[in-house]
Amino acid sequence: MVRILVSILCLLIVVSSTAQPASGILKIGLKSFTYTDSLASQDKNVIRLLNGLRESSAYDLYFKPGECMKIDTVEGSVRKIIYDQNTNVLYTLMEKGKQKWYCIDSFPDNVYDYSNDLQEYNDMLKSITVSSLPEDQKTIFGFECDKFTVVSPESPDVTLILYRTSNIHMAEIMDPMAEFYPGATLETTYQLPGFTPVIGAVSFTPLKFKRKHFGINLNKYKKVTCTELELEIWNLN
Repeated sequence: MVRILVSILCLLIVVSSTAQPASGILKIGLKSFTYTDSLASQDKNVIRLLNGLRESSAYDLYFKPGECMKIDTVEGSVRKIIYDQNTNVLYTLMEKGKQKWYCIDSFPDNVYDYSNDLQEYNDMLKSITVSSLPEDQKTIFGFECDKFTVVSPESPDVTLILYRTSNIHMAEIMDPMAEFYPGATLETTYQLPGFTPVIGAVSFTPLKFKRKHFGINLNKYKKVTCTELELEIWNLN
């Protein structure tokens, strides 16, 4: 009896130590930026790229079982992309001032189709190396991540190192790597000539979301086609 209790206790300890968050908010952004060449620190193009990265890489990722939402800013407008894994539907919402719109896409219509160019798909797969070595795994805010290394044949001097978790399922349009490997990227290191920016999760807030679409009421938005949505935003800017 004592042995059984000890075994159960050990099992509970293992489960609790490996349990990963089921829902919450991850804040993604520029984590660090280092120069590997002193001349790059004086390059106006590099400085301009750094400023652009600070803005373009920032977004919030809401997730719970079966749904995730990405919130960022595009040309002064707030964009919310909701992926419903259960229905395989993508909702794109845009807000600017008091004006609100949304459109609906279903997969795989809005994802690049590689069926007509298998060579390109295979080339992409060849450029990705997945490491299963324990020393290459990383835990980011409680999420166990695998290491992915990407080297493009067209740019051999550029290397991307990604840490991805399979516990947050994202649509391909929200995370391009999901086209090849399901999951979400929580950290990306860009090894570029002269400098190395790191973009990834900078904070995590565990929360439970009980309402569908994270409580967003679509009735408060005007439904348009995705083409019309792009035109609406273009006309505002």
